[in-house]
Amino acid sequence: MYKKVVVAYDGSEGSEKALTHAVELSRTQQSQISVVFVEKEKDKYKNNTGFNMTMRNDMTLEEGGAYVGGSEERINEKEVVQSEPRAYAGNHPIFLEVKRKLEGEQIPIQYEWLEGDPVNQLCNFASTHEADLIVIGSRGHSGIKKFVIGSVSEKVAKGSDIPVLIVK
Repeated sequence: MYKKVVVAYDGSEGSEKALTHAVELSRTQQSQISVVFVEKEKDKYKNNTGFNMTMRNDMTLEEGGAYVGGSEERINEKEVVQSEPRAYAGNHPIFLEVKRKLEGEQIPIQYEWLEGDPVNQLCNFASTHEADLIVIGSRGHSGIKKFVIGSVSEKVAKGSDIPVLIVK
């Protein structure tokens, strides 16, 4: 029934539980698992000053942008290309613990490191890769915050065209 399962993973307790459920499901259904980590674009450049910046070997950081190679020409941080290729997604630090936990499992697993809005990226990835199920942990916002913004898991459940399993 579930041959391709997408697991949303960010290292949190909820995503650990989602991974555990997906592995159990895979054992009974002989499913392929795609472990997906989505890095929000705003997190990519954010530092503790609140200004958007990025670090490259050939740049000097300044608030709101960077000077390239000591030149006086200023560039906007949005023009700075990402220096980390996605080709090695499976070696991203977020996946190292997953690999340790699943070592010895006879389950086909692929690792995907995406960038952007987690809800859109997860739903698009699942659709594009013809997944049968998305497994995601519950994060449990409380009170007014949950009412106003909702949780990623709720938004994925509403936005997905395929079944979504939210693990508590």
